[in-house]
Amino acid sequence: MNELIKTIEDELPRLGLNKRDFCKVIKEEPQTYNNWRQRGIPGNKLAKVAKYMGWNLKALSEGRIETGGSENTPASMVLSGDADENAIGQIVEILIETQAELMAEGVLSEPYDAKMLGKMAKQAYKNALKNHELNPKSIKEGIRFAALLNA
Repeated sequence: MNELIKTIEDELPRLGLNKRDFCKVIKEEPQTYNNWRQRGIPGNKLAKVAKYMGWNLKALSEGRIETGGSENTPASMVLSGDADENAIGQIVEILIETQAELMAEGVLSEPYDAKMLGKMAKQAYKNALKNHELNPKSIKEGIRFAALLNA
């Protein structure tokens, strides 16, 4: 088994997740995950996995895994309760994409921590439930507004 996957599987219970939930959150098929167990996680998926696990991507890229931190990772925070995992997955993807755009534009100097991303995802999910729709444009605008307020 790949060492990184072993670490993920060791961390999932701490986060209150099982492998199936983790696959839903990262929008990967269970078969893809099983392939990773043997071959490792492709480089183009590491950032997504690190973000959902609440790991430091820089440390991960240096071969270190910083684990055991807050249990409030985006993955664990948004899966608590009766949340629709597909909607939450979409929201977290929008959050991560918008965060990258804001950093590229110089609006954000560093990425949000996992706890903040989780809070943003929960709020966006509540808004989607209230409005009976998932509107990516309004989620992006809300994140931009919050970033500008804090700039």
